[in-house]
Amino acid sequence: MWRIGTLDYGKRSQPLFFARLINPNLEEIAKSLQKTKISRGLIIATAPNIPFHYSKVLSHEIISIRDCLVHDSKNFHIDKNIIKAAIGLKQKQQGFSSGYRTAVFSDVEYEFTKKQAAIIEALDKNGKMNKYELLAEADSEQYDLFRIFRDSKGRKHKAWDVLIKFDGKGSYWLDC
Repeated sequence: MWRIGTLDYGKRSQPLFFARLINPNLEEIAKSLQKTKISRGLIIATAPNIPFHYSKVLSHEIISIRDCLVHDSKNFHIDKNIIKAAIGLKQKQQGFSSGYRTAVFSDVEYEFTKKQAAIIEALDKNGKMNKYELLAEADSEQYDLFRIFRDSKGRKHKAWDVLIKFDGKGSYWLDC
């Protein structure tokens, strides 16, 4: 068994191991892991059928390389989403929440104020719109839409120029 890296996901991380011949060496692997004092991690094993109780014996999640390898005639890779599922991370729901106060696109989370959410909802439902229509939808006294998408320090919202697009002539739309 070899330590091949660390799985980083947000504020947490876990060690990542690769193991060959896990079935005949289970007890040796368990002793080795106890010596490292690493309590949680993920083991990618070459064995095609891994008994369920092995995860409990080793105190690590175990996944067969066969189960997380995606391949076609030109290339292959390990699917990170399968690994995340193996260690219990939930996939973030892509799209807008009801009320448009939050959104997730390309695994990036966005939060919106009430006025921002009104603009996002109008763009989502109507497509390309004029800034004056959008300002009316948000019941805003601002004269420029981009001002609604600025924080108190003047920094633009991370959705600006990513999800929210404009043509410089007063028309806005969503690109998601």
